[in-house]
Parts: sequence; C-alpha cells; structure tokens
Amino acid sequence: KVMVNNNILDDSVEVVDTVAHEMRHAYQFQCALRGETHMDKLYAFNFDNYIVPSLDEDGVFDFIDYQDQLIEAEARAYAKLYRNEVSS
Repeated sequence: KVMVNNNILDDSVEVVDTVAHEMRHAYQFQCALRGETHMDKLYAFNFDNYIVPSLDEDGVFDFIDYQDQLIEAEARAYAKLYRNEVSS
C-alpha cells in the first residue's frame, strides 16, 4: 500500500516521483524477504539497520546518513528516472 500526501496531488511530477520512490521500496523489501542474491541480502541488512533522520546538537534534523543509505539512495535514483520522463 502506498499513500500519497494530498498536498502534492496538484504536482504531477512530485506524485510520479513519490509513487516511483515508494514502489522501489516495495521491490527492495520483497527482494530482502527472498534473500537469494547478494543485493537481496544488502537490502535486508539495510532494512534491519534502517537509519532515520536524527536531530543534531542544534535541534536541526540531520538527513545525511538517512539519505546516503542504500535503499534510500537507490529509491531516489529510481524515482528520478520517472520524474525526468514526466517533466520533459
């Protein structure tokens, strides 16, 4: 199940980006459950050790580790392919 924030529904590019990103996570999760390939195992490890954005000492959210982890970086790259198609 993929839920989309109602506030982005007027921006088709953002909707496509969000849905593609979340669908990639669904794919990654199914691969992690399968656990047959090296990549499947990397997905499983990342889901088991998922990094959430954290507050730094100044009370500002630090997104660097969150954004750099495999499943997030890959989902963003995957979504970018679709985003570029819609926006061109």
